[in-house]
Amino acid sequence: LSDEDSDCLPACSSLKRNFYVDDFIGGADTVEDALRLRKELAGFLPRSVPNDTVKALGISWKPESDELCFENNVRDEPTTLTRRSILSSIAKTYDPLGLIAPIIIRAKKLTHELWRLKSGWNDPVPDVICYKWKAIHSDWESL
Repeated sequence: LSDEDSDCLPACSSLKRNFYVDDFIGGADTVEDALRLRKELAGFLPRSVPNDTVKALGISWKPESDELCFENNVRDEPTTLTRRSILSSIAKTYDPLGLIAPIIIRAKKLTHELWRLKSGWNDPVPDVICYKWKAIHSDWESL
């Protein structure tokens, strides 16, 4: 709203002074003034929260249910697990805010174990590593 518009309606100046993000923090001297202000403000404001999913930093937010959703980029496991396939799956998980760190930390620990292996990139990993990875992978499917 421009400064010229603020003189037109009390609602215009109220919009400029009394809003924080999407919350109105204001009032009126009388009930009649409050009802009039409410009616004027209703013409400027959207009726409801958008139903569209909002995406930022690899995280989706569903305003309707107020849920954060993470894209699970880990697809079906290959038949033979290799160092390359496991590390590739771990690297695809994007969590810049650390919101799913308690789940990812197990995979990060497994990364260290994989680096200690003296096997090649495409060699099958030991059964102990396979068991750990399958447990981590099943946890990730719930995201």
